[in-house]
Amino acid sequence: MNFWLDLLKSGFSHQQTPDPLSGNDIKAGNHNWALLTPYLHHHHKKALLGAVAIVIAAALGFVTPLLTRFLVDDVILTKHLEWLIWAVLGFAAVKGLRTTGSMVEQYTFGRLQAEVAVDLQKDLIDHTLKLPKAFFDEQEEGYLISRIASDAEGLTWFFSQTSVYIITNIIQFIGGMVFLFVLEWRLAIAAIIVLPLLIASVKIFSTRMSILGHRNMEQHANVYSRFTETLASIPLIKSFATEQKEAQRVVDEVKAAKRIGLEQTVVGSTANAVFNLVPDVAKALVLVAGAYLVIKGNWTLGSLLAFQSYLGFVYGPALSLSSVSMELQSALAALDRVNALMGIEVESNSGQGKVAARLQGKVQFDHVFFSYDGQEAVLSDVSFNVNPGETVAIVGPSGVGKSTLISLLLRFYRPLSGRILFDELDADDYEVSSLRQRIGYVSQSTQLLAGSIRECLSYGNTTATKEEIEHAAAVAGIIQFIEKQPEKFDFQVGEKGVNLSEGQKQRLSIGRALIKDPDILIFDEPTSALDAVTENSILQLLPEVLRGKTLFIAAHRLSTIKHADRILILNNGRVTGIGTHAELLDVNEYYRSLFTCDSSNTNALST
Repeated sequence: MNFWLDLLKSGFSHQQTPDPLSGNDIKAGNHNWALLTPYLHHHHKKALLGAVAIVIAAALGFVTPLLTRFLVDDVILTKHLEWLIWAVLGFAAVKGLRTTGSMVEQYTFGRLQAEVAVDLQKDLIDHTLKLPKAFFDEQEEGYLISRIASDAEGLTWFFSQTSVYIITNIIQFIGGMVFLFVLEWRLAIAAIIVLPLLIASVKIFSTRMSILGHRNMEQHANVYSRFTETLASIPLIKSFATEQKEAQRVVDEVKAAKRIGLEQTVVGSTANAVFNLVPDVAKALVLVAGAYLVIKGNWTLGSLLAFQSYLGFVYGPALSLSSVSMELQSALAALDRVNALMGIEVESNSGQGKVAARLQGKVQFDHVFFSYDGQEAVLSDVSFNVNPGETVAIVGPSGVGKSTLISLLLRFYRPLSGRILFDELDADDYEVSSLRQRIGYVSQSTQLLAGSIRECLSYGNTTATKEEIEHAAAVAGIIQFIEKQPEKFDFQVGEKGVNLSEGQKQRLSIGRALIKDPDILIFDEPTSALDAVTENSILQLLPEVLRGKTLFIAAHRLSTIKHADRILILNNGRVTGIGTHAELLDVNEYYRSLFTCDSSNTNALST
């Protein structure tokens, strides 16, 4: 009992908190219903058919008490046996029509919910993928998965038959009130005098359930996040033998979610107890007063039975609406959370700006400044020009901004000041997706999606021919591995390329970038996982494949960068040197020290 009371107390103590994604306060009653309009419009025929079925079934419900009254007063009590068959047929007809309507309703709304769920999740993932990279830097994968999947599922409540039942319950409530006053207005007043208590109770408990609904969804998102992080860190966990520690962290999140679920259950059950008490009092009053009138001969038994039935038409819908109000709070919480995600602004120039059909490959950095936090500069006054078809290597110590410079080229981030130009046009003037389509990217940390080698290679160019795929695989040095596999190009790489070595994944990534046929290529440590022989064979084939294309290459091996047309040295967020390998050896002390270290068999530049 103490634990139950503790859950009830904590369930009433929580306060609403801002949404973690948008940072906006969630205010009671301030819901953006416009989000639902497109889905209702798109599926309006199914929604209308289901609603009609529900309304017809609800309307037929009013006939049953009248048939009951007819059966008791005009058939049984008056002993008109010949009318019995008509009463039975009437009951059977009403039952058949209501059953048919129920079947149509369940099928229609079941299909409607499933289709809306798919549409919602599609729109959510489309919107999420258009958000700036900075957004994903601050969010955990599992948390976002829950926001996209679970919250969208919660939103489908608005497209269930329950939402239409609200209307039919209101109709039944009003109809029941009318019939009560027609049958006996004095008893009707006594029956509804306790209704304000029910309304007040609903308002109090709805506010609590709304807050708990938000907290429950948020905590389940945290559970998803913890699970995802744990399963993605198996090598780390096993290497440090921290299985029990990580399992406990997951269990702690699950326990917190279960605690909130129990709080919802306790508050909800308390609400139902309070809600049910009100109609019980009303029914008791009606039964006592009605029985008195029947005994006194001022009322018929059939009328009392009909009045009791119509009393159910008043308090039955009232109780249903009270329960629906509790369910509605979870759906409203989902609506608020989906609106918060959809309200986050997508990255600039997504879907607007000049479409980059082709690029010559000229790139300019014009006094570019950049900072992640708006305070500490990562790049300061960076300026350089790259001509079409030129190969530029980027070198420098760790943390000087090489990766940031590459991210700016890919438009993952925007400069705080200064400009980046492609073919002498500001990058901000291009439609961002079309610009990225003209850029090929090979990252140091290779990312592969599950599928066949053919699908991985043609990821950026799904129309690539067999010959183009095979040629790119040969240039990337992966063809020998492919030919050894029974499945050849249909070999499954597994999730994140788990069936490949790091070197094979890197070669596959190079081939993927080449098949895309970009105008500008960016290689970030493209051969870091390759041995010297494999690297050399790839570098010998690249010039022919890359002829006429602009190439940026960040690498730690001098063998990779010394043949570049120009080498750009970054240090302390600034360009401290730019020139050919020979020129920099003569004039740049830092570069000369790097070359000396490499020649002394360290074979590495700090990156």
